[in-house]
Amino acid sequence: MIQGILFQSSKLQATFSTISLSVGETMEVMKNIAVLLLLVAGICCRKGENISTRSGDIAGSWELRRSEGGFAGTIFYSPGNGIILRFDKNSLYSFSRNSSVYETGSYQLKQTSSSGIFTLALTNSSNSVTTSISIQLDASTLIFLPASSCCDIATYIYNRI
Repeated sequence: MIQGILFQSSKLQATFSTISLSVGETMEVMKNIAVLLLLVAGICCRKGENISTRSGDIAGSWELRRSEGGFAGTIFYSPGNGIILRFDKNSLYSFSRNSSVYETGSYQLKQTSSSGIFTLALTNSSNSVTTSISIQLDASTLIFLPASSCCDIATYIYNRI
């Protein structure tokens, strides 16, 4: 019945006479449908949505837990291993090992056309070199993906701590 109301205006009168709605009730139903459609459109079609609301915010501390591929094969790192990657909300990052920071800089995160896949651009503050890498990100896992053109680079998996 509602499809008839929304998409086939020539059948509108017949549809309402079948369910015996008054003109006031008909207008109320149409208002409710319009509000519902606006709510659905607002939820589903947001442009410029904040990345943190869709995929888990990258800001925070991440600890290396596993590397896969490359010449070394798979290497597991135990919790508390001290290999930490930190991102803050001011777009700054740092790499540290056993509390010694060995790289700092700024970062930019951009959504790709694939769900959950982002491009992370890291600009090293000591030499201004920017490295871009594809990552997979959710609330608890950050995965540095290898370049598709190379088979000897490992995939690095970090867990949020």
